[in-house]
Amino acid sequence: MRLNVPAVEIIATLTRAIVGAAVRVVYHSLTSGRTVREIVPHALVDTAARWHVRAYDCRRLRFSDFVLTRIEDAESASGATSPRPPSPLAQEPRISLWRGEFWDRARLRPG
Repeated sequence: MRLNVPAVEIIATLTRAIVGAAVRVVYHSLTSGRTVREIVPHALVDTAARWHVRAYDCRRLRFSDFVLTRIEDAESASGATSPRPPSPLAQEPRISLWRGEFWDRARLRPG
């Protein structure tokens, strides 16, 4: 049984945007509370404990991880003038570490 299941509508909106479209989300951060953010999703990750979206945060101008169940609402930000995220391959080594760590966990997960 999963205790942390994100809303299907949120997953659908983020999945459609992975091709490079921006999404406006209402996100509940543990540090900054409820905020509206514009993100460009790159990948969805299920760690067995919870779902994350790896996305370019247009406000902070960097890639960040967002927990899907902390996203209250998500909608296409079409027409927005968001900065284009840099290629993840051109990012610092920590991006590769993040991907490797999560993909290793996903492969080792039973079932």
